[in-house]
Amino acid sequence: MGTRIFIMLLFIVSITSCKSGKMPTAEELEKLNTIAEMDTLTIEFDSAYPLSASIINNSSVLLPQDSRGGTINLIGNYNHFKILGDSLSISLPYFGERQMGGGYNLDDAGIKFEGKPLVSKQSFDSKKYKQTYYFEVKKGSETFQINLSVFSNLNTDLRVTSTHRSAISYRGNVLLNKKE
Repeated sequence: MGTRIFIMLLFIVSITSCKSGKMPTAEELEKLNTIAEMDTLTIEFDSAYPLSASIINNSSVLLPQDSRGGTINLIGNYNHFKILGDSLSISLPYFGERQMGGGYNLDDAGIKFEGKPLVSKQSFDSKKYKQTYYFEVKKGSETFQINLSVFSNLNTDLRVTSTHRSAISYRGNVLLNKKE
């Protein structure tokens, strides 16, 4: 009798744990559709997640308040990712390991780019209810591959890989009604 109850409980737990995320509301889907059609999109990030978190944890790098090696708090630090028609404006702090020389130029410490990307793709993932963007940009000898996901609740996930640096991702929000 006890094994029967255990199997029944295990079955119930497995069914409820496999349940997918919350279905977005009609209003959230409408906002996401509107964003997909917008010519201008501005995103600000709250946190960064460097791939090389163990290196940051073991170094003497001074991190912003409320940060850990795996999660860097960006609140209060200027950053943005803007899609302006067929161009991008990117200004992001970078925390991680640089594999190729970058010199001591402080302007080159973060991820900065202004201009048209080499590659630009946009699509909608109907299973996960998210708008996805892919960009490739080149600044000097460094090339960045950028994957941006905008979810129905207007949260974003940005993943950046580089030819010269370890990967990093950022989490933030779409800013609505912001005048440029």
